[in-house]
Amino acid sequence: MSITINHQTNDISGVGGSVTINGNAVPTTSLTGVTQSSGSFITSLGAGAGQSGSGGAVTIGYQAGQSNSYGGGGVHIGYQAGKVSIGGNVTIGNSAGLALSYGPYCTIIGTNAGTTISSASRTTIIGAEAGKQCGNVDDLTAIGNMSGFYASGNASTLLGSWAGYYSGGIERVALGAYSMRGSPSWNSTGAYSVGVGAYSLFNYTSGEKNVAIGHSALYSATTSKWNVAIGHNAGYGLTTASDNNVIIGYLAGYTGTNNLTASASNNIIIGASAQATASNANNEITLGNASIASFRIPGLGINWTTSNIPVGIDVLKIDTISTTQAANNTTTAQIGWRTLTSQTLFGQTDGCMYTSTYNTGSMHQIFGDYRTGQVAIRGRESGTWTSWRNVLDSSNHTTYTTGPTFRAFRGTSSQTVSANSWNKVQFNTESWDTDNAFDSTTNYRFTPQKAGYYTVNVNIGCTNQAIVSIWKNGAEYLTAGWASGGSYMSTGGLVYLNGSTDYIEGYVWTDGTVVEASAQGTVFSAIWVRG
Repeated sequence: MSITINHQTNDISGVGGSVTINGNAVPTTSLTGVTQSSGSFITSLGAGAGQSGSGGAVTIGYQAGQSNSYGGGGVHIGYQAGKVSIGGNVTIGNSAGLALSYGPYCTIIGTNAGTTISSASRTTIIGAEAGKQCGNVDDLTAIGNMSGFYASGNASTLLGSWAGYYSGGIERVALGAYSMRGSPSWNSTGAYSVGVGAYSLFNYTSGEKNVAIGHSALYSATTSKWNVAIGHNAGYGLTTASDNNVIIGYLAGYTGTNNLTASASNNIIIGASAQATASNANNEITLGNASIASFRIPGLGINWTTSNIPVGIDVLKIDTISTTQAANNTTTAQIGWRTLTSQTLFGQTDGCMYTSTYNTGSMHQIFGDYRTGQVAIRGRESGTWTSWRNVLDSSNHTTYTTGPTFRAFRGTSSQTVSANSWNKVQFNTESWDTDNAFDSTTNYRFTPQKAGYYTVNVNIGCTNQAIVSIWKNGAEYLTAGWASGGSYMSTGGLVYLNGSTDYIEGYVWTDGTVVEASAQGTVFSAIWVRG
Protein backbone atom coordinates (compact mmCIF):
# COMPACT_ATOMS: atom_id res chain seq x y z
CA MET A 1 0.00 0.00 0.00
CA SER A 2 1.32 3.46 -0.93
CA ILE A 3 0.06 6.86 0.21
CA THR A 4 0.92 9.89 -1.88
CA ILE A 5 -0.07 13.49 -1.08
CA ASN A 6 0.70 16.13 -3.68
CA HIS A 7 3.30 13.83 -5.28
CA GLN A 8 4.57 14.45 -8.81
CA THR A 9 2.30 12.67 -11.25
CA ASN A 10 3.46 9.20 -12.42
CA ASP A 11 6.44 9.26 -10.05
CA ILE A 12 5.72 5.94 -8.31
CA SER A 13 6.49 2.61 -9.91
CA GLY A 14 5.79 -0.52 -7.92
CA VAL A 15 6.48 1.07 -4.52
CA GLY A 16 4.60 -0.70 -1.75
CA GLY A 17 4.05 0.41 1.85
CA SER A 18 5.45 3.91 1.16
CA VAL A 19 4.35 7.34 2.36
CA THR A 20 5.14 10.40 0.26
CA ILE A 21 4.03 13.90 1.26
CA ASN A 22 4.76 16.67 -1.23
CA GLY A 23 7.40 14.40 -2.74
CA ASN A 24 8.80 15.89 -5.96
CA ALA A 25 6.08 18.58 -5.81
CA VAL A 26 8.57 21.25 -6.83
CA PRO A 27 7.34 24.41 -8.58
CA THR A 28 8.96 23.44 -11.87
CA THR A 29 8.11 21.16 -14.76
CA SER A 30 11.60 19.68 -14.94
CA LEU A 31 10.63 16.73 -12.73
CA THR A 32 7.68 15.68 -14.80
CA GLY A 33 7.88 12.00 -15.65
CA VAL A 34 10.71 11.20 -13.14
CA THR A 35 10.14 7.71 -11.89
CA GLN A 36 10.57 6.79 -8.25
CA SER A 37 13.04 3.86 -7.86
CA SER A 38 11.46 0.62 -6.90
CA GLY A 39 11.37 0.06 -3.14
CA SER A 40 9.11 -0.50 -0.21
CA PHE A 41 8.47 1.14 3.14
CA ILE A 42 9.82 4.52 2.10
CA THR A 43 8.93 7.66 4.07
CA SER A 44 9.52 10.93 2.23
CA LEU A 45 8.48 14.37 3.47
CA GLY A 46 9.42 17.45 1.52
CA ALA A 47 9.87 18.62 -2.05
CA GLY A 48 12.32 16.32 -3.87
CA ALA A 49 12.84 14.21 -0.76
CA GLY A 50 13.76 10.58 -1.48
CA GLN A 51 13.25 11.08 -5.20
CA SER A 52 15.27 7.93 -6.03
CA GLY A 53 14.81 6.34 -2.63
CA SER A 54 15.56 2.72 -1.79
CA GLY A 55 13.56 0.47 0.47
CA GLY A 56 13.22 1.40 4.14
CA ALA A 57 14.58 4.93 3.69
CA VAL A 58 13.43 7.97 5.69
CA THR A 59 13.95 11.31 3.94
CA ILE A 60 12.60 14.52 5.43
CA GLY A 61 13.36 17.98 4.07
CA TYR A 62 13.84 19.67 0.73
CA GLN A 63 15.83 17.27 -1.53
CA ALA A 64 16.83 15.26 1.53
CA GLY A 65 18.14 11.91 0.34
CA GLN A 66 17.06 12.81 -3.14
CA SER A 67 19.30 10.15 -4.74
CA ASN A 68 19.28 7.71 -1.83
CA SER A 69 19.56 4.31 -3.50
CA TYR A 70 21.43 1.01 -3.61
CA GLY A 71 21.13 -0.02 -0.02
CA GLY A 72 18.20 0.35 2.27
CA GLY A 73 17.76 1.97 5.63
CA GLY A 74 19.15 5.41 4.91
CA VAL A 75 17.95 8.29 7.13
CA HIS A 76 18.30 11.83 5.80
CA ILE A 77 16.69 14.72 7.65
CA GLY A 78 17.19 18.39 6.82
CA TYR A 79 17.59 20.69 3.87
CA GLN A 80 19.55 18.71 1.21
CA ALA A 81 20.78 16.33 3.92
CA GLY A 82 22.41 13.36 2.18
CA LYS A 83 21.19 14.68 -1.11
CA VAL A 84 23.18 12.25 -3.28
CA SER A 85 23.76 9.57 -0.65
CA ILE A 86 24.00 5.95 -1.76
CA GLY A 87 23.79 3.24 0.88
CA GLY A 88 22.56 3.02 4.43
CA ASN A 89 23.92 6.32 5.74
CA VAL A 90 22.46 8.70 8.32
CA THR A 91 22.63 12.44 7.65
CA ILE A 92 20.77 14.90 9.87
CA GLY A 93 20.98 18.68 9.63
CA ASN A 94 20.99 21.43 7.05
CA SER A 95 23.25 20.23 4.16
CA ALA A 96 24.69 17.49 6.36
CA GLY A 97 26.53 15.00 4.12
CA LEU A 98 25.48 17.03 1.12
CA ALA A 99 27.99 15.48 -1.32
CA LEU A 100 28.17 11.98 0.17
CA SER A 101 27.47 9.84 -2.88
CA TYR A 102 29.00 6.58 -1.70
CA GLY A 103 30.12 5.17 1.61
CA PRO A 104 28.27 2.74 3.77
CA TYR A 105 27.63 3.11 7.46
CA CYS A 106 28.37 6.83 7.74
CA THR A 107 26.68 9.04 10.33
CA ILE A 108 26.79 12.81 9.78
CA ILE A 109 24.81 15.04 12.12
CA GLY A 110 24.87 18.84 12.36
CA THR A 111 24.35 21.96 10.31
CA ASN A 112 26.77 21.88 7.36
CA ALA A 113 28.50 18.85 8.85
CA GLY A 114 30.59 16.84 6.37
CA THR A 115 29.27 18.76 3.39
CA THR A 116 32.22 18.01 1.06
CA ILE A 117 32.69 14.28 1.73
CA SER A 118 31.81 12.37 -1.41
CA SER A 119 33.08 8.89 -0.55
CA ALA A 120 33.75 7.46 2.92
CA SER A 121 33.09 4.39 4.99
CA ARG A 122 32.23 4.00 8.67
CA THR A 123 32.78 7.71 9.34
CA THR A 124 30.95 9.50 12.18
CA ILE A 125 30.75 13.30 12.23
CA ILE A 126 28.61 15.12 14.79
CA GLY A 127 28.49 18.88 15.40
CA ALA A 128 27.78 22.12 13.60
CA GLU A 129 30.20 22.37 10.65
CA ALA A 130 32.14 19.41 11.99
CA GLY A 131 34.15 17.93 9.13
CA LYS A 132 32.64 20.53 6.86
CA GLN A 133 35.51 20.49 4.37
CA CYS A 134 37.21 17.27 5.31
CA GLY A 135 38.45 14.83 2.69
CA ASN A 136 37.16 11.40 1.79
CA VAL A 137 38.26 9.63 4.96
CA ASP A 138 37.31 6.26 6.38
CA ASP A 139 36.78 5.36 10.03
CA LEU A 140 36.89 9.01 11.13
CA THR A 141 35.13 10.07 14.33
CA ALA A 142 34.77 13.85 14.74
CA ILE A 143 32.44 15.09 17.45
CA GLY A 144 32.11 18.74 18.42
CA ASN A 145 31.54 22.09 16.80
CA MET A 146 34.08 22.57 13.97
CA SER A 147 35.89 19.36 14.93
CA GLY A 148 37.82 17.81 12.05
CA PHE A 149 36.85 20.71 9.80
CA TYR A 150 39.65 19.93 7.31
CA ALA A 151 40.35 16.36 8.46
CA SER A 152 42.11 14.27 5.83
CA GLY A 153 43.53 11.21 7.60
CA ASN A 154 41.80 7.88 8.08
CA ALA A 155 40.97 6.26 11.42
CA SER A 156 41.33 9.37 13.61
CA THR A 157 39.22 10.27 16.65
CA LEU A 158 38.61 13.99 17.26
CA LEU A 159 36.40 14.94 20.21
CA GLY A 160 35.80 18.54 21.28
CA SER A 161 35.03 21.93 19.83
CA TRP A 162 37.61 22.68 17.11
CA ALA A 163 39.45 19.46 17.95
CA GLY A 164 41.65 18.47 15.00
CA TYR A 165 40.36 21.44 12.97
CA TYR A 166 43.25 21.27 10.47
CA SER A 167 43.81 17.62 11.16
CA GLY A 168 45.66 15.52 8.60
CA GLY A 169 47.63 12.34 9.13
CA ILE A 170 46.20 8.98 10.07
CA GLU A 171 45.21 7.32 13.32
CA ARG A 172 45.32 10.34 15.63
CA VAL A 173 43.38 10.98 18.81
CA ALA A 174 42.48 14.51 19.96
CA LEU A 175 40.29 14.86 23.06
CA GLY A 176 39.45 18.36 24.27
CA ALA A 177 38.52 21.75 22.89
CA TYR A 178 41.11 22.95 20.35
CA SER A 179 43.19 19.84 20.95
CA MET A 180 45.45 19.22 17.92
CA ARG A 181 43.82 22.16 16.15
CA GLY A 182 46.77 22.45 13.75
CA SER A 183 48.12 25.28 11.64
CA PRO A 184 45.93 27.43 9.36
CA SER A 185 48.85 27.82 6.93
CA TRP A 186 49.72 24.12 6.73
CA ASN A 187 47.24 21.31 7.01
CA SER A 188 48.63 19.01 9.66
CA THR A 189 50.06 15.75 8.29
CA GLY A 190 51.66 14.08 11.30
CA ALA A 191 50.29 10.69 12.28
CA TYR A 192 49.81 8.41 15.29
CA SER A 193 49.75 11.16 17.94
CA VAL A 194 47.52 11.52 21.00
CA GLY A 195 46.43 14.83 22.54
CA VAL A 196 44.22 14.79 25.63
CA GLY A 197 43.19 18.10 27.19
CA ALA A 198 42.11 21.49 25.90
CA TYR A 199 44.74 23.07 23.62
CA SER A 200 47.02 20.02 23.82
CA LEU A 201 49.23 19.84 20.69
CA PHE A 202 47.46 23.02 19.58
CA ASN A 203 49.95 24.00 16.84
CA TYR A 204 50.61 20.47 15.64
CA THR A 205 51.73 20.15 11.99
CA SER A 206 53.94 17.32 10.70
CA GLY A 207 55.29 15.88 13.94
CA GLU A 208 54.33 12.29 14.65
CA LYS A 209 53.91 9.78 17.48
CA ASN A 210 53.66 12.40 20.24
CA VAL A 211 51.61 11.97 23.41
CA ALA A 212 50.38 15.12 25.17
CA ILE A 213 48.09 14.83 28.20
CA GLY A 214 47.01 17.96 30.07
CA HIS A 215 45.80 21.45 29.30
CA SER A 216 48.13 23.00 26.68
CA ALA A 217 50.62 20.13 26.92
CA LEU A 218 53.04 20.39 23.95
CA TYR A 219 51.02 23.45 22.89
CA SER A 220 53.70 24.84 20.55
CA ALA A 221 54.99 21.56 19.11
CA THR A 222 54.86 21.63 15.31
CA THR A 223 57.32 19.23 13.66
CA SER A 224 58.80 17.61 16.78
CA LYS A 225 58.38 13.84 17.13
CA TRP A 226 58.26 11.00 19.64
CA ASN A 227 57.70 13.19 22.73
CA VAL A 228 55.65 12.45 25.85
CA ALA A 229 54.35 15.37 27.93
CA ILE A 230 51.97 14.91 30.86
CA GLY A 231 50.71 17.80 33.00
CA HIS A 232 49.28 21.30 32.71
CA ASN A 233 51.46 23.24 30.22
CA ALA A 234 54.03 20.43 30.25
CA GLY A 235 56.47 21.03 27.39
CA TYR A 236 54.38 24.04 26.30
CA GLY A 237 57.24 25.79 24.47
CA LEU A 238 58.68 22.79 22.62
CA THR A 239 58.55 23.67 18.91
CA THR A 240 60.71 22.17 16.14
CA ALA A 241 63.48 19.56 15.91
CA SER A 242 62.91 18.55 19.54
CA ASP A 243 62.45 14.79 19.69
CA ASN A 244 62.42 11.91 22.18
CA ASN A 245 61.68 14.00 25.28
CA VAL A 246 59.77 12.81 28.35
CA ILE A 247 58.28 15.73 30.32
CA ILE A 248 56.02 15.04 33.31
CA GLY A 249 54.59 17.50 35.83
CA TYR A 250 52.78 20.82 36.20
CA LEU A 251 54.72 23.38 34.12
CA ALA A 252 57.51 20.85 33.63
CA GLY A 253 59.92 22.20 31.01
CA TYR A 254 57.99 25.49 30.96
CA THR A 255 58.75 27.40 34.13
CA GLY A 256 59.64 30.77 32.61
CA THR A 257 63.37 29.95 32.88
CA ASN A 258 65.18 27.73 30.37
CA ASN A 259 61.89 26.78 28.71
CA LEU A 260 62.54 23.96 26.27
CA THR A 261 62.00 25.31 22.75
CA ALA A 262 63.74 24.20 19.54
CA SER A 263 66.49 21.62 19.06
CA ALA A 264 66.06 20.13 22.52
CA SER A 265 66.08 16.32 22.36
CA ASN A 266 66.41 13.16 24.43
CA ASN A 267 65.68 14.82 27.79
CA ILE A 268 63.80 13.45 30.79
CA ILE A 269 62.24 16.15 32.99
CA ILE A 270 60.03 15.05 35.87
CA GLY A 271 58.46 17.23 38.57
CA ALA A 272 56.32 20.33 39.00
CA SER A 273 58.17 23.30 37.48
CA ALA A 274 61.20 21.12 36.79
CA GLN A 275 63.42 22.85 34.25
CA ALA A 276 66.35 21.97 31.98
CA THR A 277 69.75 23.67 32.04
CA ALA A 278 69.04 25.46 28.75
CA SER A 279 66.22 25.97 26.24
CA ASN A 280 68.02 23.72 23.75
CA ALA A 281 69.31 21.16 26.26
CA ASN A 282 70.02 17.64 25.02
CA ASN A 283 70.55 14.29 26.73
CA GLU A 284 69.67 15.45 30.27
CA ILE A 285 67.78 13.93 33.17
CA THR A 286 66.17 16.37 35.62
CA LEU A 287 64.26 15.12 38.67
CA GLY A 288 62.38 17.82 40.57
CA ASN A 289 62.65 21.59 40.72
CA ALA A 290 65.23 23.76 42.47
CA SER A 291 63.43 23.38 45.82
CA ILE A 292 64.02 19.63 45.98
CA ALA A 293 66.84 19.08 48.48
CA SER A 294 66.33 15.46 49.53
CA PHE A 295 66.28 12.15 47.68
CA ARG A 296 64.49 9.33 49.48
CA ILE A 297 63.87 5.63 48.90
CA PRO A 298 62.22 4.67 52.19
CA GLY A 299 62.20 0.95 51.50
CA LEU A 300 66.00 0.96 51.15
CA GLY A 301 66.59 3.41 53.98
CA ILE A 302 68.06 5.99 51.59
CA ASN A 303 67.64 9.66 52.42
CA TRP A 304 70.20 11.78 50.62
CA THR A 305 70.44 15.49 51.21
CA THR A 306 72.76 18.21 49.95
CA SER A 307 74.89 17.93 53.08
CA ASN A 308 75.13 14.27 53.94
CA ILE A 309 74.82 10.65 52.99
CA PRO A 310 73.49 8.66 55.94
CA VAL A 311 75.66 6.27 57.92
CA GLY A 312 75.20 2.65 56.91
CA ILE A 313 74.55 3.29 53.22
CA ASP A 314 77.35 2.00 50.99
CA VAL A 315 77.32 4.79 48.44
CA LEU A 316 79.74 7.48 47.33
CA LYS A 317 79.33 11.21 46.97
CA ILE A 318 80.92 11.96 43.60
CA ASP A 319 82.11 15.55 43.28
CA THR A 320 84.99 17.92 43.90
CA ILE A 321 85.58 17.49 47.60
CA SER A 322 85.57 20.66 49.67
CA THR A 323 89.02 22.21 50.04
CA THR A 324 88.09 23.36 53.55
CA GLN A 325 87.63 19.82 54.82
CA ALA A 326 90.94 18.14 55.64
CA ALA A 327 91.30 14.49 54.70
CA ASN A 328 91.91 13.61 58.35
CA ASN A 329 88.49 15.02 59.29
CA THR A 330 86.40 13.43 56.56
CA THR A 331 83.00 12.28 57.81
CA THR A 332 81.33 11.00 54.63
CA ALA A 333 81.97 8.42 51.93
CA GLN A 334 83.41 10.31 48.97
CA ILE A 335 85.15 10.09 45.61
CA GLY A 336 86.57 13.00 43.70
CA TRP A 337 89.43 15.51 43.64
CA ARG A 338 90.91 16.82 46.84
CA THR A 339 93.17 19.79 47.32
CA LEU A 340 95.27 18.72 50.28
CA THR A 341 95.17 21.03 53.29
CA SER A 342 96.72 19.06 56.09
CA GLN A 343 99.37 16.81 54.54
CA THR A 344 101.64 16.42 51.55
CA LEU A 345 101.29 13.23 49.53
CA PHE A 346 103.90 12.05 47.02
CA GLY A 347 105.49 15.46 47.22
CA GLN A 348 102.32 17.11 45.85
CA THR A 349 100.25 19.71 47.67
CA ASP A 350 97.85 20.88 44.94
CA GLY A 351 95.63 17.84 44.96
CA CYS A 352 95.08 14.31 43.74
CA MET A 353 92.45 11.67 43.09
CA TYR A 354 90.83 10.67 46.37
CA THR A 355 88.33 8.10 47.64
CA SER A 356 87.15 7.54 51.16
CA THR A 357 84.86 5.00 52.86
CA TYR A 358 83.56 6.04 56.24
CA ASN A 359 81.65 4.92 59.26
CA THR A 360 81.84 5.97 62.87
CA GLY A 361 84.37 3.28 63.78
CA SER A 362 86.80 3.16 60.88
CA MET A 363 87.83 4.69 57.58
CA HIS A 364 89.78 3.70 54.48
CA GLN A 365 91.34 6.21 52.11
CA ILE A 366 93.02 5.86 48.71
CA PHE A 367 95.03 8.65 47.10
CA GLY A 368 96.51 8.64 43.59
CA ASP A 369 98.52 11.01 41.43
CA TYR A 370 99.13 10.61 37.69
CA ARG A 371 102.30 12.74 37.76
CA THR A 372 104.19 10.29 39.93
CA GLY A 373 102.24 7.18 38.96
CA GLN A 374 101.69 6.49 42.66
CA VAL A 375 98.71 5.04 44.48
CA ALA A 376 98.67 4.76 48.27
CA ILE A 377 96.22 3.52 50.87
CA ARG A 378 95.82 4.09 54.61
CA GLY A 379 93.19 3.46 57.25
CA ARG A 380 91.98 4.57 60.65
CA GLU A 381 90.67 2.45 63.48
CA SER A 382 89.23 4.10 66.60
CA GLY A 383 90.71 7.47 65.70
CA THR A 384 94.28 6.39 64.93
CA TRP A 385 95.58 6.65 61.36
CA THR A 386 97.97 4.07 59.94
CA SER A 387 100.92 5.15 57.82
CA TRP A 388 100.49 5.47 54.06
CA ARG A 389 101.29 2.28 52.20
CA ASN A 390 102.27 2.50 48.56
CA VAL A 391 100.43 0.18 46.23
CA LEU A 392 102.12 1.51 43.10
CA ASP A 393 105.01 3.94 42.74
CA SER A 394 107.94 4.65 40.45
CA SER A 395 109.82 1.61 41.74
CA ASN A 396 107.22 -1.05 41.00
CA HIS A 397 104.88 0.17 38.28
CA THR A 398 105.23 -1.16 34.72
CA THR A 399 104.75 0.72 31.49
CA TYR A 400 102.81 -1.39 29.03
CA THR A 401 103.33 -0.94 25.29
CA THR A 402 102.39 -2.74 22.13
CA GLY A 403 104.26 -3.83 19.04
CA PRO A 404 103.76 -5.15 15.51
CA THR A 405 101.72 -8.23 14.70
CA PHE A 406 100.56 -9.88 11.49
CA ARG A 407 98.75 -12.94 10.16
CA ALA A 408 98.91 -14.13 6.54
CA PHE A 409 97.84 -17.27 4.67
CA ARG A 410 98.04 -18.93 1.28
CA GLY A 411 94.92 -17.85 -0.58
CA THR A 412 93.21 -18.17 -3.96
CA SER A 413 95.14 -21.23 -5.25
CA SER A 414 97.69 -23.86 -4.23
CA GLN A 415 101.43 -23.21 -4.74
CA THR A 416 103.59 -25.45 -6.93
CA VAL A 417 107.02 -26.18 -5.36
CA SER A 418 110.10 -28.29 -6.14
CA ALA A 419 110.16 -31.76 -4.61
CA ASN A 420 112.87 -32.71 -2.09
CA SER A 421 114.27 -29.23 -1.58
CA TRP A 422 113.57 -26.16 0.56
CA ASN A 423 110.84 -23.86 -0.84
CA LYS A 424 109.72 -20.49 0.48
CA VAL A 425 105.93 -20.51 0.96
CA GLN A 426 104.19 -17.57 -0.66
CA PHE A 427 101.68 -16.38 1.95
CA ASN A 428 99.83 -14.01 -0.38
CA THR A 429 96.75 -12.96 1.64
CA GLU A 430 96.84 -10.95 4.89
CA SER A 431 94.35 -11.28 7.74
CA TRP A 432 95.99 -8.28 9.42
CA ASP A 433 99.30 -6.42 9.43
CA THR A 434 99.29 -3.66 12.04
CA ASP A 435 102.56 -2.00 11.00
CA ASN A 436 102.73 -2.92 7.31
CA ALA A 437 105.77 -5.04 8.10
CA PHE A 438 104.80 -8.16 6.12
CA ASP A 439 105.39 -8.36 2.35
CA SER A 440 102.61 -10.49 0.85
CA THR A 441 103.34 -9.72 -2.81
CA THR A 442 107.10 -10.10 -3.51
CA ASN A 443 109.37 -11.49 -0.78
CA TYR A 444 106.71 -12.96 1.54
CA ARG A 445 108.70 -12.00 4.62
CA PHE A 446 108.11 -10.16 7.95
CA THR A 447 110.56 -7.28 8.62
CA PRO A 448 109.33 -5.39 11.74
CA GLN A 449 110.80 -2.02 12.65
CA LYS A 450 110.53 -2.52 16.40
CA ALA A 451 113.22 -4.52 18.18
CA GLY A 452 112.22 -7.25 20.57
CA TYR A 453 111.18 -10.83 21.09
CA TYR A 454 108.44 -12.16 18.83
CA THR A 455 106.30 -15.24 19.10
CA VAL A 456 106.28 -16.76 15.61
CA ASN A 457 104.14 -19.60 14.22
CA VAL A 458 104.05 -21.25 10.80
CA ASN A 459 101.60 -23.97 9.71
CA ILE A 460 101.73 -25.51 6.19
CA GLY A 461 99.55 -28.06 4.42
CA CYS A 462 100.95 -30.33 1.71
CA THR A 463 99.60 -33.25 -0.33
CA ASN A 464 102.77 -35.29 0.49
CA GLN A 465 105.15 -35.69 3.42
CA ALA A 466 106.64 -32.39 4.56
CA ILE A 467 108.94 -30.54 6.97
CA VAL A 468 108.15 -26.92 7.94
CA SER A 469 110.66 -24.32 9.12
CA ILE A 470 110.99 -20.69 10.22
CA TRP A 471 113.96 -19.03 8.53
CA LYS A 472 115.65 -15.90 9.87
CA ASN A 473 117.68 -13.70 7.53
CA GLY A 474 117.77 -16.42 4.87
CA ALA A 475 118.88 -19.27 7.14
CA GLU A 476 117.04 -22.12 8.83
CA TYR A 477 116.09 -21.17 12.41
CA LEU A 478 113.25 -23.38 13.81
CA THR A 479 112.26 -26.65 12.11
CA ALA A 480 109.66 -29.36 12.75
CA GLY A 481 109.88 -33.06 11.73
CA TRP A 482 108.22 -34.98 8.92
CA ALA A 483 104.46 -35.05 8.61
CA SER A 484 102.75 -37.95 6.82
CA GLY A 485 101.27 -37.40 3.35
CA GLY A 486 98.23 -35.15 3.08
CA SER A 487 98.74 -33.58 6.55
CA TYR A 488 99.39 -30.18 8.08
CA MET A 489 102.67 -29.52 9.90
CA SER A 490 103.52 -26.59 12.18
CA THR A 491 106.36 -25.10 14.19
CA GLY A 492 106.82 -22.01 16.30
CA GLY A 493 108.75 -20.27 19.06
CA LEU A 494 110.41 -17.03 20.19
CA VAL A 495 112.60 -15.16 17.72
CA TYR A 496 114.56 -11.98 18.44
CA LEU A 497 114.44 -9.37 15.66
CA ASN A 498 116.57 -6.21 15.74
CA GLY A 499 113.80 -3.87 14.49
CA SER A 500 115.64 -2.81 11.33
CA THR A 501 117.19 -5.46 9.06
CA ASP A 502 116.15 -8.79 10.60
CA TYR A 503 113.37 -10.70 8.82
CA ILE A 504 111.66 -14.08 9.00
CA GLU A 505 110.08 -16.35 6.37
CA GLY A 506 108.20 -19.64 6.22
CA TYR A 507 109.75 -22.62 4.36
CA VAL A 508 108.73 -26.17 3.49
CA TRP A 509 110.59 -29.37 2.37
CA THR A 510 108.30 -31.93 0.74
CA ASP A 511 108.60 -34.99 -1.45
CA GLY A 512 105.63 -33.68 -3.42
CA THR A 513 105.04 -30.52 -5.44
CA VAL A 514 101.91 -28.92 -3.93
CA VAL A 515 101.41 -26.52 -1.01
CA GLU A 516 97.69 -26.24 -0.30
CA ALA A 517 95.81 -22.92 -0.27
CA SER A 518 93.97 -22.60 3.06
CA ALA A 519 93.04 -19.70 5.33
CA GLN A 520 93.14 -22.11 8.27
CA GLY A 521 95.87 -24.62 7.30
CA THR A 522 98.64 -22.69 5.53
CA VAL A 523 99.19 -19.78 7.90
CA PHE A 524 102.13 -17.58 9.01
CA SER A 525 101.86 -15.22 12.04
CA ALA A 526 103.94 -13.30 14.57
CA ILE A 527 103.40 -10.89 17.48
CA TRP A 528 105.79 -8.67 19.46
CA VAL A 529 106.05 -9.81 23.12
CA ARG A 530 108.55 -7.46 24.72
CA GLY A 531 111.65 -5.42 24.06
